[in-house]
Amino acid sequence: MNQIEWPKILLRSLGFGNLAILFGAGATYDLGFPLWEQLIKNIYTDLKSSMSPQQQEEIEEFIKIKDYLEAVEYFIEHSEEKFYDIMQSSFSRDDFDEDIISNSNEALLLKLNAHSYLTTNIDNSLEYAKGTVGKKSANIYCYNKEEDIKDRLIVHDNEKNPLIIRLHGELSDKNSLIFSRGQYDQLLAKNHYVFEKIFPALLLTSATIIVGYSISDPDIRMVLERIYETKGKCSHIFFFNTDKSLSKYKKSKLEKRYGVVIIDLFNYFSESETQTDILKKSLLDLNNLKDKISSLSSNEKKDIFSKSQNEINREIRSME
Repeated sequence: MNQIEWPKILLRSLGFGNLAILFGAGATYDLGFPLWEQLIKNIYTDLKSSMSPQQQEEIEEFIKIKDYLEAVEYFIEHSEEKFYDIMQSSFSRDDFDEDIISNSNEALLLKLNAHSYLTTNIDNSLEYAKGTVGKKSANIYCYNKEEDIKDRLIVHDNEKNPLIIRLHGELSDKNSLIFSRGQYDQLLAKNHYVFEKIFPALLLTSATIIVGYSISDPDIRMVLERIYETKGKCSHIFFFNTDKSLSKYKKSKLEKRYGVVIIDLFNYFSESETQTDILKKSLLDLNNLKDKISSLSSNEKKDIFSKSQNEINREIRSME
């Protein structure tokens, strides 16, 4: 395996505590939670018997073309109560193995000690994971808790108490959940403080890692459009890609339209590695470099980060 050459801006931001992380379902897949495609198929399996042949045909077309937002809209209209029951059972658990969750990809992201974590996930693993990495006191805010979030922004204890926000709502508040196309449209039409102020501010002032998303996920569309709307240089936004099938066209669109830097993590691993394993090993590597950088004095950090990207990676890795 070749060693990952991490971008200079990313390592420098990691070293000086100026990192934000946005993560999706791929970051918790190792804990057993479904990705979008599997979730939609699971819901359809549960609801199929109550649908007419025409309804089944329409849903199957949405699934075929990966229009998951429209499929969710359809499910909610068909049986809203059943839909939310399925969501609750799919994303809420109380049987987490502490050893597994403390070594999960989600925990590895939290160990990077970013000052802010934004997630489109609604599963309850985050409440458990943060406690295993010394961030038990950190609150998890729903995007609609504007006053609470404003109060939190005054606090500056980012290592133990980072800003953590759920962008798509929380299971305990059905009205806050964002899944369907209509819910997306309503969300973006409202001037929520998180989306209008915090999101753009983070993108403009911090190196940002986007991880745990497939480019076909509906979640990432809203995120990317917010990036596009935010004015300023975006060469400090890094998309961690573990998907070998992502086409050159789609990569080019990501880079040209949104200014996102794609890091193809799979290039550093064997063909037999799964996407989940690739992400885990990559995050372990990044955490290892973070620990080495943290041991340096401010002057030593400034000296290292004045060098080229190749030299920075080489020097940090050579440290005992």
